[in-house]
Amino acid sequence: MIESLVTELLEKNDIPFDVVEIPLSEDKKPIRNLEELLEAEGRDPNSVVRSLLFKTKSGDFVLLAVAGGGRADWATLRQHLGERKLRMAEFDEIEYATGY
Repeated sequence: MIESLVTELLEKNDIPFDVVEIPLSEDKKPIRNLEELLEAEGRDPNSVVRSLLFKTKSGDFVLLAVAGGGRADWATLRQHLGERKLRMAEFDEIEYATGY
């Protein structure tokens, strides 16, 4: 199993979960997003949780858990955090912010 801060937290709190690794599609092309993966597996988008990592203008990272079929409401998130500017974390910032 892939160990991470998220899986450790889920295990510590006895929350059941499955780790899903993104495979190649039947025609050997990479599956590009969650929607394609779920469609390939015949799964309901709301059966999974996506982790979205944001970076605030003040330099803090925020991890938002969203139902697979849901979207982040940027305005509500900025208001909740008290931040005027917010952006998605860059790929090279993910390991720094999350540890994996």
